[in-house]
This record gives sequence, structure tokens and C-alpha cells, in this order.
Amino acid sequence: MVPAKLILQEAWATEANWDLPLPDELQSRFSTWYHGLSCISQLKFERRIGYGKRDSWSLHIFCDASKNAYATVIFLRSESSGQVYVKFVAAKSRISPLKKVTIPRLELLACVLGSRLAKYVVTALSLKEVPTYYWTDATVALCWIQREENWESDIASRGCTLQHLSQYGWWEGPEFLKASPEAWPKSEFSPNEELIAAEMKKKIIVDLSVKIERPECTNTLSVEEKTKAEIILWSIEQEKHFHEKENSVHGLQVVRGDDDVLRVKTRIIERDDDLSFLYPILLPSKHYLTECLIREYHLKYCHAGVQILAAKLRLQYWIFSSKRNIRSCVSRCVVCKRFTAKALTTPPIQLPLDRVRESAIFEITGIDLCGPLLLKPRGKAWIVLFTCAVYRAIHLEPLTSLSTESFMQALRRFIARRGRPSTLECTRTMLQTLEERTMP
Repeated sequence: MVPAKLILQEAWATEANWDLPLPDELQSRFSTWYHGLSCISQLKFERRIGYGKRDSWSLHIFCDASKNAYATVIFLRSESSGQVYVKFVAAKSRISPLKKVTIPRLELLACVLGSRLAKYVVTALSLKEVPTYYWTDATVALCWIQREENWESDIASRGCTLQHLSQYGWWEGPEFLKASPEAWPKSEFSPNEELIAAEMKKKIIVDLSVKIERPECTNTLSVEEKTKAEIILWSIEQEKHFHEKENSVHGLQVVRGDDDVLRVKTRIIERDDDLSFLYPILLPSKHYLTECLIREYHLKYCHAGVQILAAKLRLQYWIFSSKRNIRSCVSRCVVCKRFTAKALTTPPIQLPLDRVRESAIFEITGIDLCGPLLLKPRGKAWIVLFTCAVYRAIHLEPLTSLSTESFMQALRRFIARRGRPSTLECTRTMLQTLEERTMP
């Protein structure tokens, strides 16, 4: 069935419509396979698969794969009256997927298929006490074994015609199964514990010698390595940006140090101080490496401001337009924006009509209380605040108590002095205070 499965797989791969004929090559292959079905009557299977006692039975599973398919076949070997019988039990094949898969991978799939089929056969035929042997011409996990010329599952994985199948005698299994177990093929390599121990000793000696000769590599750079890398970077960038004479760059006196880096010659070289402070490294403005250096110092000094960063950088570097570059980098810091951003303000609401229309003074009046004010001896006083809603003028009236009568007298005095307002507005708290003082 493998040739038929391959034809069907290739037919689906053409993505042709149902009404369209298949390519001529596929039609020819299908015709050959179809006419070969006439020989199927020549295939004969014996119903009985085992002879003699079950102690002499053994189950053999063969697995193989090709680029087109992978398959497995199971035989039952039995002995009776000094004669060996090998009978076909089951076989299963599958087509390789359209996605390209390596042959070792297909060999592994064939082994998996064989183990699953063997498990099913053992359960179905109740052969749990029968010894089981797995055979393959490829061991993916360990090594390749020498391939026999007539491997029994080759036919299942590669396919063949019915005429060849009937003449080959595939149903009886390989010839070596009819021999004694001592004559069966064996692995060319048999691991020995002494050999393994010797190899392990060699490996340990090699590992120790390599570790002693070569220093252990760490992921952390040393201070010397980091400083050397920085010097190389500054030297490369200076060659790209500064093309003037060696003793003058943009009006600055510069000298080339022993590390091949341009340094600014300051006016404090007579001072007994660090060389990097007396001769700072010259760096270009608005450059990626310069911005990286500023960001590093900005994080190192806990998001310091422009003045502090300029002072710290000046100890080792001379940056053109340093404050402008520092201010640009600091303004892009997300953490600093959280503290320097302006607070969110809501737009002012529109004033009501009583606050903006033309009116007489105190025509629209608001009332409120303030106090108490302590008086001598042992007295209290309050002040009634009358304010004009339009012109913001105020009028004050004193109160000696918070009774309603006292408040009405203050209101009469206000009206007598300023005129009668058309609208009076007061807070609810003021009304509640007057009501509480009036209650008996």
C-alpha cells in the first residue's frame, strides 16, 4: 500500500480541482499499481502463527525508514520438533510528511511505530510472557550499526510490486531468525566498564590541564579591560570628528597622550592633581557615545542635575557645549520627568451671569460669618461679611451673639448703609449656625 499512499499524497499536493485530470506521470504510476492488483490472489497467509510450546516463542519487531515512508513489521518465531517456524504477525507503514524530515528522524519514528504496534500485538494476542526483540539498521541515539543487505522492513518502508513480494518470501522473515540465538547479528561495539573508566580518567585529566593552562573566563570585565575599551572607543571617535592639526582643535590647545587620545591642555597643568583632570579627554558634541557617557553619569549620581553632572564630567572629559548636551540628555530621562513635569491643571470654569453682568454695587451680595473674636473682659464677637459678587467690595458688621435677632439687626444696618440687594447668597453652614443659636 505504500506506492498507493505516495500516489495519493502527491495527488493532494498538486491542489488540482476534482474535475481536472491528474498529471500524466501520476496517472501512469496509478495504472501500474492498479494492474498489479491482479496478483493479489497469489498471496497466501497461514492462520496459525505459532508451533510448539510458548517457551520457544519469541516476538521480533523490525523497523526501517526511507525518505518517502517509514514502517515496522512483526514476526513470531517458534520451534517444534527441532524445526523453526517464522510467521508474519502484523505490519504498519506511514508516509513521510510533506515537510522535509531527516532520515535519522524518520528512523526514530519507525522505532516509535514499531514499539506501539508491538504493544498492541502483545496485548491482543496475550504474549506478555513471550520474549520481544527489536531490530533496526539505525540507532539514532547512540550510533549506526552495519546495515544488512536484506533488511525485512525495507519493503514496507520503500514499497514493491506484488510480483516481487510473492517471490521474495518476505512473510517468512530473515534467514538468521531460523538459526540459534547465538548466531543472530550483534552490535559491533560492546561497552566495557573498564574501558569506560579509562576514558573517563582521560577526560578528567584533559579538563584539568585545560583549566590550569587557560584562566577561567568570567562575564565581569575588570577595571583595566573596561578602561582600555573606553580609550579605544574615544580614539576612534576622535579620528572621525577632529580633522584639524594636532595642537589645535576648534581653538583649543590639545596634546596627544601616550594612549593615542587627544586631551585638552588646560591652564592648571602646574597643579599637583590627577592627569585626567589636568588633561581631560576631548569628546565631540551631539554624539551617541557622548550621550551614553552622560546617561551613565546621570544614573551613577542618582539622576543628578545639569550643574552637578557638568562638574563630575569635567574631572575627566572635555565636551563641546557640555551643558547643552547634558540638559538634552536629562530632559529625556523618564524618571526625572516624573518629578519635573508640570502638574495637571484643569481649565477654569465660566463665571455665572450674576458675577459678570452690569449691576449696582452690592446688588448681588454674598454673606458669611467669621470669628469668634475674644474681647475683654470675657466677651466674644463675630463679624458678618457682606461682599459684592460683581465688584468684590466688602462691608463688615459686628455681632455680639449668633442669634437670629442679632443677625437681622446687622442686615438692617447693611441695607440702610448700602441699599437693598436684589440677591442674597450665603452658605448652608451659616444658616445652620444661626438656627442652632436661636433654638431654646
